[in-house]
Amino acid sequence: PIVCASVRVTIMAPEVSLGSRRDEFQDRGFLLLKGFVSKDECESMKKRMKELVDGWDPQLETPAAFTTDSKQQTEMQGKSDYFLDSADRIHFFIEKSTADKDGKLKADQKKFEALNKVGHGLHVLDPVFRDYSQSSKISELVEELGWKDPVLPQSMYIFKQPLVG
Repeated sequence: PIVCASVRVTIMAPEVSLGSRRDEFQDRGFLLLKGFVSKDECESMKKRMKELVDGWDPQLETPAAFTTDSKQQTEMQGKSDYFLDSADRIHFFIEKSTADKDGKLKADQKKFEALNKVGHGLHVLDPVFRDYSQSSKISELVEELGWKDPVLPQSMYIFKQPLVG
């Protein structure tokens, strides 16, 4: 199943003041907002991602495998044009264990279940993700947090796969 986790849930009383939300973000480096992403927004992004994955042919390219091991990550992604060129494109990144010896998706692997993430230009190229990223609620939140000139350098849709992720 696909779970929309672009914003995690925290217990926060509705009467929490703006100042304390800003303080919480400054203290922790993150802010969890219950119900920030509506069910409709979540479903729209999930539906669109399914369409993007369905249209992706992993045999036409060698997608970068993603790993959280920092040494392997530097080696694999630092040398990969596929990764480096993804800033303003939509690229698909597979789990390391789903790639064959040539870096291609294994023949018996379902592509949707092999993905680690899709990025990094979703907010630039795709209308569904762009509309969400540039929505007034995002702008208002960023303004509440005190950011003066925010920039969105990349966007990712992260998968949490049951057997390989």
